[in-house]
Amino acid sequence: MSGENKRQMPKGGRKGGRQFPQINLKDAVEYAKKLVSKTHTGAQPEEIILKGVFGSSGPSGKVRASAMKQFGLMSGTADAYKASELGKKLVAAPPEDQPELLRQVLLKPAVFNTLYETFKGDAVSAAKIRQQASTHEVHPDNLDKCVNLFIESVEFAGVGTREGDNIQLQNAPLIPQTTSLDMQPSGLESIAHASGAGGDESSKTNSIAAPSPTDESPPPRPTSGRAVIHVNIGLDSSLDTEKLEKQLELLRRYGAI
Repeated sequence: MSGENKRQMPKGGRKGGRQFPQINLKDAVEYAKKLVSKTHTGAQPEEIILKGVFGSSGPSGKVRASAMKQFGLMSGTADAYKASELGKKLVAAPPEDQPELLRQVLLKPAVFNTLYETFKGDAVSAAKIRQQASTHEVHPDNLDKCVNLFIESVEFAGVGTREGDNIQLQNAPLIPQTTSLDMQPSGLESIAHASGAGGDESSKTNSIAAPSPTDESPPPRPTSGRAVIHVNIGLDSSLDTEKLEKQLELLRRYGAI
């Protein structure tokens, strides 16, 4: 009797190791379709769900039910199981929305999430994934199964591709990122662009400061003949001859007169 009980262990965690889904993501999606249909009018008890959705009222049915809960596709207790909101969204989603939902389902199980986050963006061997799984307390007897199911699931979710003996895990975020602010031109760059060769004549004219009567060393005369300077000269009866001469000299240097 004890030997029979030992063979009928519905969950990977029963051996003392870390729990993980014991079906791959592809199978989980197929079960989700049946579950949504079966619980369309309301939650159903375990005996109906195990037989009607998972095809077995015994240990294998309970293994699949456990995996569905780990993937976040089923909710409730043995008295009343039903498809989760995520499961309903996945089954009803149009093709263009399914990849994002599949990634969400893939990363629901803690072990799968850890393995993906550890190796995303890298080409990694099954041996490396196995080593990482062992550090997260997956039972030694279940390591190979865990690795195989993880690889099959990331391929089905579209975030992993086999390359020889390795699998390349994508570094794709679950939520599309908006354009980073540091990609926008800075204030100084914007000003420089506005005052470049494509700017109008008024902006170029405004960039040249009007000469001050007290400037002893005026800036060099502009080399471009395109700049236009308008000078209004007001004669002050109190202005002495020496100051007037200085102003006229500055205007001559700028070519204004």
